[in-house]
Amino acid sequence: LTSLPNRRRMLQRLEKALGGAASRGCYSGVLLVDCDNFKCLNDSLGHEAADAVIQAIGQRLQDCFNAEDTVARIGGDEFALVLPDIGTSVVRANSRIHEAHARIVDVMRKVGDADGDGLRKTCSVGADVIAPGARDAGETMKRADLALFGAKQAGGNQFRLFDESMRVRADAWATSEIEIPRAIEAGEFVPHYQPKLAGDGCCIGAEALIRWHHPERGLVEPDAFVPMAEESGVIKRLGKLFLHDVCVDIARWAHMPAMRDRIISVNVSPSQLHEPDFVDDVARILEQTGAPASRLRIEVTETMLMQDIDAVVATMDALKKLGIAFSLDDFGTGHSALAYLKRLPLAEVKIDQGFVKDIDGDESSRAIIQSIVALATSLDMEVVAEGVETWAMHDGLVAEGCRYFQGYLFGPPMSAREFACFPQWTRMGPPALLNQSA
Repeated sequence: LTSLPNRRRMLQRLEKALGGAASRGCYSGVLLVDCDNFKCLNDSLGHEAADAVIQAIGQRLQDCFNAEDTVARIGGDEFALVLPDIGTSVVRANSRIHEAHARIVDVMRKVGDADGDGLRKTCSVGADVIAPGARDAGETMKRADLALFGAKQAGGNQFRLFDESMRVRADAWATSEIEIPRAIEAGEFVPHYQPKLAGDGCCIGAEALIRWHHPERGLVEPDAFVPMAEESGVIKRLGKLFLHDVCVDIARWAHMPAMRDRIISVNVSPSQLHEPDFVDDVARILEQTGAPASRLRIEVTETMLMQDIDAVVATMDALKKLGIAFSLDDFGTGHSALAYLKRLPLAEVKIDQGFVKDIDGDESSRAIIQSIVALATSLDMEVVAEGVETWAMHDGLVAEGCRYFQGYLFGPPMSAREFACFPQWTRMGPPALLNQSA
């Protein structure tokens, strides 16, 4: 497709480059380039257009590197670069690697501009700087692969240069891959609940957040295991179990006067939402647990909307018929939501905490929040601000018309038992001000 060297030829040239660099006392470099969301691009444009994108990337990469450098295509949407001589000091070598990454980013930008299809082209890049004397091409590729993995785990469109901490994290990742199925069987995954409050201080519900009660590591945050669960496919089993446990709590709280009106939000992963039997699974869980569907709210992200929007809308419509409402999480961080917002059966949008934390001193964040509140209000949707940690943030949000809040200012994620004891009303305002009014 690209006439570039394949993986085998690239490894041969890497071994040759390592030998030559050792004799000259020079550092070498390897960069692995993985196109972000290429499957979505393939699905959106078709195979022929996607192949043309790959050809364009390969050609432009070849054009912007030197003849002694190797540009190879080592997978469907993955490229490798071998830079045989990038300096005699580690400082110079690192600088050359960063310069190479800047060229790669520029290539992706130019390919995106030339296509004219409106889809942004980005990539994740992992790199390794090889010291003079190192001759193990296999070990070099492992290190670059670990760096690429780190870039992809950071959300894509990122660059990572290998360091030994990546190997430690990879070992922990491999251990988790074995431990997660065991932990599911042992019932170590439990829901915690972070309260949502209305502007008058009434607790209107919570977001259910998964936690791992690990027997040795204690309470483990989801960032440490959810990405691995998604990549391995176990997220479907874990997500179903988590939804069941949350619905058990909802069903129990439905008989408690102070709790029965609280709405509980649950995040679902893209793989769950696109499962053909997801609607049936949810209906079955509601029937088994006796949880009222009206008290369950499913949170989706803008990223999900980029993957077969018609199928997403069909799934959401089917769930809405069961009585379930929806929330759009991290609103304002994606690229597609505005185009599809009217098509989605949404009851709520959540302002990303990245905008909330800057509301006090950043006019751009304040303007974005103003726009989100105005748009959601015009579509008869609630607006929840996430990550509210100070009264200054709260007051700034109130000034822009926001009426619902979630964050550590009001309470951290807590166990089901603790949330059941969370007060129905909270006095809103800084302690000093409340004391004066008392």
